[in-house]
Amino acid sequence: MAGARQRAGEGRRQVQRESQGQSEGGRGAPARGGVAGPRASYLVRMAYAAGFMPLSAAYSAIKTHAQSFAVDVEGHPPAWVGRAFFGASVLVGCLEPVLGAWSDARAALHGPRARASTLRLAFPVWVGAFAALWAPQTAGALKAVALAAFFLAHATVFLNWSALWPTFTHPTDRASVAPLKQLAQAVGMGLGMGGAPALAGPAWTHAGRLAFAFPCLMAALLPSILAVDALHLRRQRQHPSAAAALGSDDDKGASAPFTLRRFVASARDILAGSPALRLALAAQTLNGLAVGCATNAIPLYARYVQTGASPSATSRSSAMTLILVGTGMLTVPLWTAASRRTGPERAWAAGCAVLALGFALAANAATYASSMACLGVAGIGTGGVFAAQELSVMAIVDQDAEGHGGTRRDGLVAGLRAVGGHGGAALQGLLFGAVLHRAGFLPGDTDAQPDSAHLAIRALATVLPAACYAACVVCVLGVARDLAAKRTKVA
Repeated sequence: MAGARQRAGEGRRQVQRESQGQSEGGRGAPARGGVAGPRASYLVRMAYAAGFMPLSAAYSAIKTHAQSFAVDVEGHPPAWVGRAFFGASVLVGCLEPVLGAWSDARAALHGPRARASTLRLAFPVWVGAFAALWAPQTAGALKAVALAAFFLAHATVFLNWSALWPTFTHPTDRASVAPLKQLAQAVGMGLGMGGAPALAGPAWTHAGRLAFAFPCLMAALLPSILAVDALHLRRQRQHPSAAAALGSDDDKGASAPFTLRRFVASARDILAGSPALRLALAAQTLNGLAVGCATNAIPLYARYVQTGASPSATSRSSAMTLILVGTGMLTVPLWTAASRRTGPERAWAAGCAVLALGFALAANAATYASSMACLGVAGIGTGGVFAAQELSVMAIVDQDAEGHGGTRRDGLVAGLRAVGGHGGAALQGLLFGAVLHRAGFLPGDTDAQPDSAHLAIRALATVLPAACYAACVVCVLGVARDLAAKRTKVA
């Protein structure tokens, strides 16, 4: 064990010398908190970025359509559905930071490749829970359990997949993969939000198809896991000093194992020392609330509010979600260029402002065509959030690593961000069920909805998201100020 600690310490000192430009290898300085390794091939970078497509598709299908499907198609009471989503979101929100810290400790103790083995363990639960949610023969209580299992497995897969890349890549690769990653996530969101209802057919009569088709799509993540894991194995063999700095597979015992006490201490430390992270978490909560309300209410908005439009309700819902995500996909390259020019925090704030404007305009839209135009404006802002949010959070993790000897806490930060996201989703679940219940919404009854239900659906789909994104602008500008102040202090 002493030899392992000594090797790890020597590796960290070597990495620090390289980061200060004192390395004789001449490979260049790594990014803050990162380790300069061999350049990854284009195919490996594409394989890693492509892994976010099935992750985003599965999660978007659940978050966008599961609630409205349970209420409007299966006929469950809105209040019961809201409580089920609230309970699942609170459970996962409490456990996800623990999962993130446990994954960080496991990677430090057994080497970064431990993240790949964790991914393979969580994968069957992730796929099986998704299939159970859409299988027609699954009882309501079992679906509630499957929902919680899906969220937990998805959290484990997502945070380990996200943290796997920056721990062992060359800094140039990190910058080049960011737009590919955001594009893959946008494509996945399009598949989940627009492809799921198209696959299920009119009135969701073939919803069972999702229980087969989407798990096949989710299985596409496995080749990506193998490709990225193979890259790290090659890197570990070719660059033993960098591998030792991160904790190679031979360095068992070089880092302390995970305990709840260490997790609490680490979470307090990173939150107390980073106002930018606290503001980013607030923005994440508001974003989760806005996205949940908008995406779950849009199918009801298309069916009950825009009743005079010529396409079917399912086609209107698919078109609205696709234009919201598709416009964002098209504008990601422009937002990426803007974030490089002005900084990712300003681009993130600008994207939130455009989203607030688009949803505010949609609140007064009287026709289907005007609603589509307003959601297209909001979609432009979606591209800004896609392109700049992850880069801003990575800068926060880099600054935290600088103050902790180069030790990155990607998993813990991902878990804390998930607390914000699930906190927003939990609030959305309560609001979705409570607002519709108090407004007198009648499940499955297209022609007899009261005016109060129409107003409630419009508010959930447009007014509340607009208010949340306006508050996000204030939070993100605070993130920018804190990061700029710390960079000035370091300089």
